[in-house]
Amino acid sequence: MAGKKWLGRHHQYRLMSVIAEDRLGALWRAENAFLSQPVTTRVVSEALGSDPEFVSRFRTIMDRVSRNVAHPNAAAVFSYNWGDDGPTQFVVMEAIDGETLADWLGRARGLDAARSLKIIAQVADALQAAHAVGVIHGGLSPTTVMISSDDRVKVLDFGLGAAAWDRPAQEVGTRDAYVPPEWVLGAKRRPSWDAYAVAVLLHHMLTGRPELAEPEGFDSSRNGSMEPAAADPAVAQPLLPGLGEKAAEVWCRAFARDPRDRPTTKELADALRDTTGKGSRKRQGTA
Repeated sequence: MAGKKWLGRHHQYRLMSVIAEDRLGALWRAENAFLSQPVTTRVVSEALGSDPEFVSRFRTIMDRVSRNVAHPNAAAVFSYNWGDDGPTQFVVMEAIDGETLADWLGRARGLDAARSLKIIAQVADALQAAHAVGVIHGGLSPTTVMISSDDRVKVLDFGLGAAAWDRPAQEVGTRDAYVPPEWVLGAKRRPSWDAYAVAVLLHHMLTGRPELAEPEGFDSSRNGSMEPAAADPAVAQPLLPGLGEKAAEVWCRAFARDPRDRPTTKELADALRDTTGKGSRKRQGTA
């Protein structure tokens, strides 16, 4: 992509500025030059985009996403490279006013529980809407979530993570904190994969780091999971002050070693909304 500023068979999309870069590629603010319409564009990395197996999965999944995923907190997909737009794989989404959660977290010194729960509940809502139509995100992270100045959330890149990582573990590099332990087994992506990532994202927002420490009551010896020994909210609440008993119990279950024991993203969203955040230990920030 070095130096390239246009996408599409007839140079329909003009790339303006990079929003973020991650293992999937680069996220751009762009413009539909034919309509003078702002858009957000994901340009897939060359390593992925040149893999025929990825491209096949990418086009199948993007067809499903563009037709079926519709939710106020999910970035609408307008177009993608369906095979006649050159070698670069890309996805064109609605224009989004705001910044990535990664930038937001990088600038902040910390967020209070009430605000974090409001944001993560919206993320879980968007994921649940996708799961209802058979789409797994598979790549949730702070760079795939954008947030406006009034805390409205848009989740991007539905299906791209699943397409990118649906291959043997040795081919995709090192597991990061947002990827569940069954990844090492080459397990098929399921909704439980996204539930795990939502729980990690909440921890990241409340503590400033995605990786979980290993307090008393946690066991990380099995497949690298952080599974509360008895799903005891008393274990989680000191870690995440202000989380609330119900939300803490559901959050604990999201790290279950067996994916079948994890809550749905709907359960996560409902539990987070039931928590008021009162009594949370607020940490001062700039976000």
